[in-house]
Amino acid sequence: MCDHKEVTYRCGHIRILVDAWCAKYASTQKPCPPNIVARERRPDEDCDICKDFIPW
Repeated sequence: MCDHKEVTYRCGHIRILVDAWCAKYASTQKPCPPNIVARERRPDEDCDICKDFIPW
């Protein structure tokens, strides 16, 4: 199973991010069920959806 981490942002959103791909995924490119090995809080950061949009 691929290792994942659960990240909680200041905005309250939670994301599950891949920490390491397993050998099965590397050979088949089919996602495994998440195996959460760590939890992380980012109290000073909003998720990508909630970050302020900066027009260029």
